[in-house]
Amino acid sequence: QNQTWSLWLHPFNPKGGSLLSGSRLLFRWPVPLQGLQIQAVTGGYALLEAFPVKGTLSCWALRISDVSRLHLFNFSAPDPEPAFVAGRGVVAWGDGPDSIRVLRLADRRYREFKGKAADLGWANGTVTLKGEPLAPPFLAPYTHHLPPGFTWVWASSRPGGPPLLAVPASWTVKHLPGGSSVGVQATNPQDTRERVTAWVNACVGCYNPAQPSLGNILDSPLLSWQKGEKAVWLNDHTVATTLPPGGTDPYFTYGLSLVPPTQGLVTVAVTAPARDKHLATTILNTVWRP
Repeated sequence: QNQTWSLWLHPFNPKGGSLLSGSRLLFRWPVPLQGLQIQAVTGGYALLEAFPVKGTLSCWALRISDVSRLHLFNFSAPDPEPAFVAGRGVVAWGDGPDSIRVLRLADRRYREFKGKAADLGWANGTVTLKGEPLAPPFLAPYTHHLPPGFTWVWASSRPGGPPLLAVPASWTVKHLPGGSSVGVQATNPQDTRERVTAWVNACVGCYNPAQPSLGNILDSPLLSWQKGEKAVWLNDHTVATTLPPGGTDPYFTYGLSLVPPTQGLVTVAVTAPARDKHLATTILNTVWRP
């Protein structure tokens, strides 16, 4: 039976509390639907799938700031559902049996390519087709530059694929084994309290310790949240954090937590004195992120 659906914006509260506290109504769908779900949030847009009748799907991009809507595509059974990928304010989907459309949501510029939706992917900060970046003119591939005096390190002791981040070449590097995680730590030999620690966790449906009653939820960049830590969202899946000195650690800890487009969680923490904040920023800027 069709129902009327509403979309609410709920601010994150690490202490929990009422779901409606501080929430505001973004949009109420004007017609009854059999279902409505959020597929992704990127670049200030929520990508919604609406099901007006059984076997029919309509995909919309809703801008959160002013709730303006942009219709992306429709499909009806028995046609195959046009799979799409999204990130960094860009969405790509199958626009026909052998056609792909890539759209930048901010200015609604798009390009069309030949290919199948099933071959769409996301790597190195851009849309890929069969593993190769499409890189339209308005979508510059995400690139990394090795700062002078630095060296690349990988999460695994066996380098493969893109590096995880770069550290000063004079620092001592060791790898940290874990259960579902792999990690690496680099330490300043002149001051072992100055260090960078990075973990790549392959978990799927991690738990948010601040809201244990919710059970399995999507991986969140806030899983490693600590008391007294300040956070700034860099985009829809990356958070920068600052933890002041405390306890046995006399230095600040500057962090980066991010959720890749596929799954899991990447956390990087640079512990350094305030005078070396520029060094911590340089290290965090080299993190290979989506």
